[in-house]
Amino acid sequence: MWGQSGRDIQIRYKKHIGQIKNCNPQSAYANHIIQNRHEFGLAETTLKLLRQCNKGSHMNCWEQKYIQ
Repeated sequence: MWGQSGRDIQIRYKKHIGQIKNCNPQSAYANHIIQNRHEFGLAETTLKLLRQCNKGSHMNCWEQKYIQ
């Protein structure tokens, strides 16, 4: 299963972008962007929160739904 975070989505996104800019693929997202040379941009134009919920089994169900 995937990792879950209770942190604000903007804070998480900034961390991933920092990893991309420094070619530090510590997250799966940063690694994917670096390896495939995808473009990335501002959170306001590239990021969409699909559903806000608490961490745990409830979030697992929503992740499975949206990832499929």
